[in-house]
Amino acid sequence: MIFVFETLYDIDALTVMARAVRKTTHKKHSSRSRKFAWIVIVIAILFVAATVIMDDVGANTVVTAAAAVVMFVALVWEDRLNALIASKRMMKGSEKGVVTFYEDNYVSATDVGTTEFRYDVIEAVAKKGDYVVF
Repeated sequence: MIFVFETLYDIDALTVMARAVRKTTHKKHSSRSRKFAWIVIVIAILFVAATVIMDDVGANTVVTAAAAVVMFVALVWEDRLNALIASKRMMKGSEKGVVTFYEDNYVSATDVGTTEFRYDVIEAVAKKGDYVVF
């Protein structure tokens, strides 16, 4: 045994994990999606501004403004929202994990089970504060 990590998978830990995935293994897809969302938000703002200027505010304008606000909130708090969803989907008993690192592999154990991983399956490593994400 080289060293051991013990992690409580709370909202903060899951947020860091979501951000790490977004910025590493899902970087290309996430970047395209985020650019598209910002373009949609800008178009929605222009539409709403035009209808307000023309004094033609109706149900479509309100729905468009609400959709733009929802998209903006989702973009700004994307990692936190993903963490909340992950916490709801997490299996009971996997809220706490212990990872033991050896020379050839590492072993992740929770109350649900134990899994052994080889180092060559790690696609990226990210560090944020007290967290290291594989």
